[in-house]
Amino acid sequence: MEKQGQGALEYLLLIGGGLIVTAVTLVFVISVNEGSSDVVHSGDNTVRDLVICGLDGCGTQYVVNATITGSRYASYWGCNESTTFCTITDYSSNNNDYGGVLRFTIPSAIPSSAVIDSAKLRLYDYYASGTCTKTDPLYFYNNSAYTCQTTYNSTPDSGPPAGYVTSVHPVPNNCTIGWKEFEIKNAIEKDKTTLVIEIRGNDIAGVSTNYRCWYSNNSSYEPTLEITYTA
Repeated sequence: MEKQGQGALEYLLLIGGGLIVTAVTLVFVISVNEGSSDVVHSGDNTVRDLVICGLDGCGTQYVVNATITGSRYASYWGCNESTTFCTITDYSSNNNDYGGVLRFTIPSAIPSSAVIDSAKLRLYDYYASGTCTKTDPLYFYNNSAYTCQTTYNSTPDSGPPAGYVTSVHPVPNNCTIGWKEFEIKNAIEKDKTTLVIEIRGNDIAGVSTNYRCWYSNNSSYEPTLEITYTA
């Protein structure tokens, strides 16, 4: 039965469609001048500015819409291009681990001096098994390259590996299929135009249920990442 359950899970990882090559238009949004409703359109870019003033002086707030340019599913048996991934640690009595890697591109790097106000990641949860909230929170890691950089085991362990930069519960935090949002501002790196984020699930203690699966580079359910920062 466990082998059948494992086979079903691996099928779920692949049903979104095998290998992909995505070419997408980048969109850069910078926010609105306070007291002005002017919006400047330049090709596919929308540029606005908003001056924010506080005790430390004034800064301009920018909003960047990142573009998904690649995704991989990760497990104890590989790290491969895919349009789906599941988030589980210690799945079944074999204690198998699963996760995903997302690569986003932004048109201009966030300055090192900027303050990141928010980063809203939206993922489509297309499968929620059992009490899927037991796989929450999700753990987010910064990767230096477009590959899987955490360790995925098929032997007993004690949960997701150390080194994650933030752990977040989805909103809404339920097992209903649909869009979920994550606030991941601590996972956004500055001075880079390519952001690679690895995502793991919580330890479900060797059962064969209680996990989520996500679309990661599906044209109908593409992840979105909106970053707001002040500089």
